[in-house]
Amino acid sequence: MGTNAFRSTKRNILEASLVNTDGRGAKIHSDGSQHRRATVESDRIAVFVNDWFGGTSSRAGEWTENYGEGKLLRTGDTIHGTLKLNLLDGGRGAETAQNQLKNSHANR
Repeated sequence: MGTNAFRSTKRNILEASLVNTDGRGAKIHSDGSQHRRATVESDRIAVFVNDWFGGTSSRAGEWTENYGEGKLLRTGDTIHGTLKLNLLDGGRGAETAQNQLKNSHANR
């Protein structure tokens, strides 16, 4: 769900933010090697940060020109990545935002 512009993958990001009207949310920092995609679910907004794009099985030149060949993963391969994330508290103080994050995880 969400508009095509919102949920489309933003490739090679340096920075991406999702905030509400009070300025609370999250900011993602990258070196341009990661990609961000967001979706609106029934009870939340989901954000995915990918370190690589897996390509497509399509042989259409448009796909490989725009997205590359992807990366073949074999059984036993390991992938890893690093996410740099700042919580934005809307100017209320970092400690309050950290406490809210802890409480939201405790309530799941």
